[in-house]
Amino acid sequence: MYRWTVPTEQPTSLAIARMGAWEVDVATMKVSWSDELYRILGYDPGVDAAASEAFFARVHPDDQIRVRATSDRGIASGVAEQVEYRVLRPDGSVRHVIMDAALLFDAAGRLQRAVGTVLDITEARETAHQLRRTAELLAHAQRIANVGSFEVEVGTEQLYWSAQLFVILDVDVDQRPAIATFLDRIHPDDRPLVAGVADRALATGATEPTRARVVHRDGSVRHVDMAGVAVHDPGGRLVAIRGTITDITELVRLEAQFHHSQKMEAIGLLAGGLAHDFNNLLAIILGNVELELAARPSAELR
Repeated sequence: MYRWTVPTEQPTSLAIARMGAWEVDVATMKVSWSDELYRILGYDPGVDAAASEAFFARVHPDDQIRVRATSDRGIASGVAEQVEYRVLRPDGSVRHVIMDAALLFDAAGRLQRAVGTVLDITEARETAHQLRRTAELLAHAQRIANVGSFEVEVGTEQLYWSAQLFVILDVDVDQRPAIATFLDRIHPDDRPLVAGVADRALATGATEPTRARVVHRDGSVRHVDMAGVAVHDPGGRLVAIRGTITDITELVRLEAQFHHSQKMEAIGLLAGGLAHDFNNLLAIILGNVELELAARPSAELR
C-alpha cells in the first residue's frame, strides 16, 4: 500500500508558492488538509474540521458541477485530471486555484488514497490580466497615434515589430519581420540614408532621428519619422536597438498646406503693396495733369 502523509507544519516553499495540500484515506474517509489549504479555502484550522463536503462547499457555485464531474471521472478511470476553478470564501472574496491530484492503489489495484495540491493563482492571474490590459492599451495607443515599435537584436539581427508597424509598412502580419523587408518598403531615394543609419546603430549603438518615405504596395507614399535607443546588458555590451516609427503623412500634408498658405499670403501682401504704390504714383500723375490743365489759358484748349 502506498502512503502519503501531510506534514503538520507547512513547508516554507509551499507557503511561498501559495500551495495547499490534501489527503483522503478511502478506507476511513479521513480527510487531511495542510494549513495553507485552510487559508486558501477560508477555514480556521483550529475550529473547522477537514472534510470532503466542506472542501466542495468552498467551490464557486458556477464551478461546482464541473469540479465534481472532474473528480468523479478521475475516480472512475483511475487517472486524476487537473482542474482550474474558483474558491468562494465566506467573506465574499474569490480565489482562483488549480488543483492537481493523484490516486494511489495497492498491489491488488484497489484505491487506497487520493492526494493532491491546490495552487492559489489569484495574484498571478491578476498580474496576467493587468499585463494583457496594458498590452491592449498600448496597442490602442499605437493605432490612435499611428506609431509602430520595433526591436533589433545585435548580432543575430532578429527583428520584432508591433502590430501597428505592420500597418505602417504595409507588410502582411503573417510575414516574418526582417531588416531586408523593412528596407524594401523605404523609398529608393531614401534607402541609402536609412540603411546607413541602421548599420551605424547596430555597429556602435549610435542612433539618429531620421525622416524618410515608405512606399506601399499600391504605390502610395507615406512619410515616417524614425527614432531609436540603444539597449545594453549589465556589463555594458550593446544587445539591441529599440525604437519607434511614426506615420507623419498627415503632418507633412498640413505643413505643405501651411507653407502654401504662407506663400500665397506673401504674394497677396506683395501684390497689395504694389497696387498701393501704383495707386500713389497714379494719383500724383493725375494731380499734376490737373494742375497743368488748370494753369493753361482756356484758349489753348480750343
